[in-house]
Amino acid sequence: MQHRSYVNLCTKPWEELVVFPNGEYTICCGGPPVGKIRDPSEIKDLWNNPTVLQYRENLNNSFEFGICTGCVFHGTLRNTEVRQHKRQSLPVRQERIPVISFGLTDQCNLHCFMCGIARKYEGVNRKRHADRLPLDYCREFAVHHFPKADIVNSNCFGELFLYPQLRDFLRLLKEHRPKGHDAITTTTTAGSLRVPEKLWRAVMEAHNQVLFSIDSIDRTIHKIIRGFDFAVADKNLRTVQQLAATAYPDFKYGCSVVLMQLTVATLYDTLRISHEEYGCNVFHFQHISDTPGQSLAASRQWRVLGNEKLLQCQEYMRRHGIATNGHIGFYRDAAGNLES
Repeated sequence: MQHRSYVNLCTKPWEELVVFPNGEYTICCGGPPVGKIRDPSEIKDLWNNPTVLQYRENLNNSFEFGICTGCVFHGTLRNTEVRQHKRQSLPVRQERIPVISFGLTDQCNLHCFMCGIARKYEGVNRKRHADRLPLDYCREFAVHHFPKADIVNSNCFGELFLYPQLRDFLRLLKEHRPKGHDAITTTTTAGSLRVPEKLWRAVMEAHNQVLFSIDSIDRTIHKIIRGFDFAVADKNLRTVQQLAATAYPDFKYGCSVVLMQLTVATLYDTLRISHEEYGCNVFHFQHISDTPGQSLAASRQWRVLGNEKLLQCQEYMRRHGIATNGHIGFYRDAAGNLES
């Protein structure tokens, strides 16, 4: 099968646990839930529960799950350099969770592409009754898993600043943050709520990295999102810039961009503006493959343009020492060749 080479390379169920605001969880970054937390007591052993162990064992045997066919990493996206690759079996049980990604809430004050594409950006709150991860769940994760992690992504769904118990969560994260020298605690915001400096200080004391969503702050496209005020995002970025320059010298901040037709054309300029005007020193790229109306995966023309812009960005980041999320995943054809 076309995806077989990636199945033989995949290590996601050993690397990352993703927890949704309603308590559901998955063991690959783009996959559907494989279970749901029913009680805080389950969290201590969640990483090695029977469902997760079965997934790892099946993958060790090169079994391809249905979710693999829509994986953002397989086939035309990345990791296809090795076509003939015999899978190396990994231990089914694992002591710690290297990457913990979870959403505190799925509520957002915007109605933009990733969450509201079907409704054409109507309204300001995409959910009237939001799912929110109980603080008890956050506490159990913090106590049992945060200190041993390499990365804690404390927000990967809605808007961080709409979580009603944010200050309590920030105290938990600050107290139990990962202990490793190179460990990362990061969060993402649309940057579109008025956040007081005192709260920004609390966020920066609990994390060592903040990402602003390009979907919301890019100057060329922000007017498409109904109700968005660019001046708010500008003020938030300026506040973080000033605090990083004075009170938190080791703090990294920057932008996260989802590669879609609407964002890729302005990708390089967004990177340049973010760095030159706001001092951003980290830039994250995210692929998607399940939103055909906007995804680059649906059109070769846009994938090729995406590669061109990614190469420009890669060179710019190298020249200015801007960090990224490890590996820029260029778009490739079914044989693993870079599309050009």
